[in-house]
Formats: sequence, structure tokens, C-alpha cells
Amino acid sequence: ILMRVRQVLPDSQRLFQLAQTANNRLTGIKTQLNDQAHSALNRAAGSSRLEERLALTNEALALLELGIKLDPGDTGLAETLLETRAAAADMQRARQVIERASALIAQNFDNELSQARSMLSGLRDYAQDDRYRAVVADLLARYVERAEFALEEGSLAEAQAWLETLQEEPFRILGRRAEISRLESRLRDQRRRGTLRTCLL
Repeated sequence: ILMRVRQVLPDSQRLFQLAQTANNRLTGIKTQLNDQAHSALNRAAGSSRLEERLALTNEALALLELGIKLDPGDTGLAETLLETRAAAADMQRARQVIERASALIAQNFDNELSQARSMLSGLRDYAQDDRYRAVVADLLARYVERAEFALEEGSLAEAQAWLETLQEEPFRILGRRAEISRLESRLRDQRRRGTLRTCLL
């Protein structure tokens, strides 16, 4: 409004001062929004929980969008806004993938477990999230069950295959598990007994 009035009264010192004051306030508000947005993004980067990271990223997104409305020509804000939108979309996708993988694991069929493992392996950026780790632990328990069953049935090659899978992603985030070591010991013992029987025959 002030800019339009100044076109009518270009020599008005009063209008010039008003326009300058308005621009200064606008710059101050935009700077504050930018600072708050970056603060939220920094907190999101320091969080291990996906839900918290997503909430903080969405908070930053709203602040940046408001900043762009105040100054559509700010290229720095525009670039940060695009990056933040992409990050929020990726987190939203990760949350959906984790929930989908959890549903597949609950079905407890080999194909579904394999699909869930593939889905979870692609989410290494969220490996510290409690929900992600819980779903991976649930998947690991299903694989351990299958390895145990294979051992009980005497299917050593199948048990070996299940145990080898447990050394791959996404299970590595859980570290070395006692149940896996126990199964590997059982497998070695059964192989030794099998070799001994073969020699005796």
C-alpha cells in the first residue's frame, strides 16, 4: 500500500520513513521466522525418534512457508523450503514403510517376511528410531524361529541360509544377539555329529 501511495507522492519524506519502517519490520519478522525454522531443523537432526523428527520438520516447514509468503523473492528461504519439504516427505514415507513392514511381519509368511526385510533395509537413516528397531527385532524373532525349526527338522542347509540372512541388513543395527550365537553353536554341533556318523559308517 505504501509503495502504491509513494508512486502518487514520490517526494513525501513521511511516506519514505513509513516504507522504511515497514521494510525493517518485515525483515525482522522474516529473520525471526528463519531462525525459528532452523532451530526446529537442528532439533530434528539431533533427535533419534522418527515421530519427533517429523513433527519438528513440519514445524519448520510451516515457518518457512510463512517466510516465503512475506518475501517470495528470497532464494535462500526458497531453497531451504524445498529441502525441508523433501525431508518431511521422506520421513512420512519412512513412517508408512515401517507400519507396512510391521503388518507384513504379522502375517508370518516367508514371502511377506522377505518383503518386510527388503523394505526395512532401505531405512538406515532411521535406524535409531524406537519403532523401527522394534519392528526389526520382531522380524529377527521370526527368522530365528525358522532357523530353529530347520535345525529341529535336521535341515542344516536351510538353517544355515536363515542364519546367514540374520547377518545382513537390517538386522545389523541390533548388534550381536545371543540367540543367533546359540543357533550357530547348535548348527556346528549337528554338523559335527553328522560328519562323525558318516565316518563311522
